[in-house]
Amino acid sequence: AASHISQIEAEFTENVFNDYRDNGLTVVAAGSQWENGLSCEDWGTEYGITYPIIDDSDLSLRSMFTDGSVPHHVLLDHQMRVIYSQYGTIIPPIGNAFLSTLDNAMEDLESLLVVPHLKDWNMVGLPVNVPDASQSSVFPGSVEGTLFSFGETYVNENELIPGEGYWIDFPYAGYAALNGTDLSSLIISLNAGWNIISGISVVTYIADIFDPDQIVVPGSLYGFNGTYVNAMSLVPGEGYWINAFTSGDITISSGGNSGKIRSEFIDHSQEANVLHINDSKLYFGVSIPESELVYYQLPPTPPVGAFDVRFDTNSKIVKDFGQIKILNNEKNLIISADIKIPQKLHWDWVIVSPEGGEYILSGNDPISLNGQITNVTLKKVQRVPSQYTLSQNYPNPFNPVTILDYTIPEQGDVSLIVYDLLGKKIWNLTQNSLSTGYHSVQWNGVDNDGHPLSAGCYFYQLKVSGTSISGSKPERLFVQTRKMVLLK
Repeated sequence: AASHISQIEAEFTENVFNDYRDNGLTVVAAGSQWENGLSCEDWGTEYGITYPIIDDSDLSLRSMFTDGSVPHHVLLDHQMRVIYSQYGTIIPPIGNAFLSTLDNAMEDLESLLVVPHLKDWNMVGLPVNVPDASQSSVFPGSVEGTLFSFGETYVNENELIPGEGYWIDFPYAGYAALNGTDLSSLIISLNAGWNIISGISVVTYIADIFDPDQIVVPGSLYGFNGTYVNAMSLVPGEGYWINAFTSGDITISSGGNSGKIRSEFIDHSQEANVLHINDSKLYFGVSIPESELVYYQLPPTPPVGAFDVRFDTNSKIVKDFGQIKILNNEKNLIISADIKIPQKLHWDWVIVSPEGGEYILSGNDPISLNGQITNVTLKKVQRVPSQYTLSQNYPNPFNPVTILDYTIPEQGDVSLIVYDLLGKKIWNLTQNSLSTGYHSVQWNGVDNDGHPLSAGCYFYQLKVSGTSISGSKPERLFVQTRKMVLLK
């Protein structure tokens, strides 16, 4: 419950609360009209904010101040120290009075949990036992009729059950105060595949979930903060996706357990390049064994209206190529990449828009795509050279093998020829209609018949020919010659 305070006082208290926000903060908002108390629900509805308020409807708190002054706003931190008083000086009697009142109040409180929520869709759960588990009672600020559980599809619900997880929609960001008896342990039945679950009254780490039959897919716990994110713990009041190999039971408790989730999983996404699309992350550039692909599957898509990004395989990771699905995008896409794995020479990672535009992921400048785009493509492409080149062979001198590199910016017929010092042709490679790009040939110091050549100087020449503009006769496009030395 809360004492009645003015709109200005409410806004001020909210601002101070935001400055000092943490899970242990208690706000005592005492107004001048102490006798006109409002419930937490009424106060949240009237002022659009909800957080723990100490009830003083019996004026016991006020009576502790013998000088008759009433501190309208007093903040206590998680160590129960007074950190702010509207009347200025923080004196021991004020702190002692509030501590005494808090001690008495806490004896009457069963369990008060403050659950933050975003505007629009959230994943939630019920971390306490309450007499009324209806949506309107547990989350009074939510949009009516938007509570959904998940079976094979989303199912509209009216009440929440501890251990189950739900989607729910809020018209604005804020907090819900849940008052009930603590839940210290839950046995949760999972179906094979994806499930939405929630935890108990305290934070529980995934490593402490009791999974005796090893049914939970490693790495499959996902929360939602506007987009899916891997989670390492279950926070009271929040909902989570979890994937199971088969149906069975797991236990969540405050004491930790043996028989925990299997630990041999190695997360290869930590080594991969990272693709950022607005606030979502995908991964690329590493090869995942077939048997481990299940570890990288994403949960089912969120309800209509929530943003989501994934590869069309429902995975969050690919090696070289992937079609990316984008759901419910209502703003520009800002795409960038963290390139951890150096790309092969002359190759680039590229994002291709639906219109066919190609954008190189350099790891520096972000890419901005306008409009309500529903898909893009990630692929690896070879760069197109801007000119013909014949590079110096390497190594040089060599014995017995060397590499000859060359580039062609447009398709043509290519001849690579080796001559001796007298100009005699001793080896050649001819390729018709060779595509544009960067090419490399290995030569092992033999003639066309496979006979080893003697040590000495040799010349190698690149000839590229194509069709003339008129198309009537061949046209020589490029010729270049270099020298190399064969050692014995």
